[in-house]
Amino acid sequence: TRALNAAERANKIDRTLLPAYYYLGSVYVQTGAYDKAIEPLNTYLLYETEDAGAYAMLGEALSKTGAYREAVNALNQALRLDRNQVSAYLYLGTSYLRLDNLAGAEVNLRRAIEFFPDSFDANIGLTEIFYKNGTYGSAYLQAETSFSKAKTDQEKALAIYWRARSHEGRGAWGDAIKDWNSLLSFSSSAVPSEMRTEARDHLRSIATPTRTPVGPRVSPTPTVSLTPRPGNTATPAPGLKAPTVTP
Repeated sequence: TRALNAAERANKIDRTLLPAYYYLGSVYVQTGAYDKAIEPLNTYLLYETEDAGAYAMLGEALSKTGAYREAVNALNQALRLDRNQVSAYLYLGTSYLRLDNLAGAEVNLRRAIEFFPDSFDANIGLTEIFYKNGTYGSAYLQAETSFSKAKTDQEKALAIYWRARSHEGRGAWGDAIKDWNSLLSFSSSAVPSEMRTEARDHLRSIATPTRTPVGPRVSPTPTVSLTPRPGNTATPAPGLKAPTVTP
């Protein structure tokens, strides 16, 4: 709060003070006020066009607010300027996934996991990719890994959701029933009403003799990450080759 107040005060006192825009955007990102971070970071980058860290923060804010195409541009620019902006891989992978670019999403989420193996968002994103590619066995295994990284009921429920869908893809109906029922046991704060309705629809479908597949009502996304936000200046692990950025 003190940092935010100081940044806002500096920005009000002197609108021409360029670093104030950077720090204001940075504090907004760190506090999760992503919608507020975009304008000051854009203003800063009008003049400081070579600041990779600022592009990475802008890309994160854009991805978190659903502006995925703009996020891809900002994050790719961050990585062009500095391959050590490794936090960009997570948000770039997530943005590609939401844009249905599964190949681009997989490349970047795999790279994110190299740097941040405990990231729930990266692991659950990879789970969704495997499912959408029809590799249900891999999706199931990745859902198990994602569940082991989950720290909140919301994250656990999302991992169970994709595990249940993966079981259905594999034809493991008994396991799917267990997971759908497990999902319904969570509180409403962990499982939104749309997902709860979908779980009931799947249970009814499985109970019918023909077991008609039920399409997803929603596409749950890892919008809330309690994984510590990776720093923007992490150093790649020794011996790791420079990553290739997927346009």
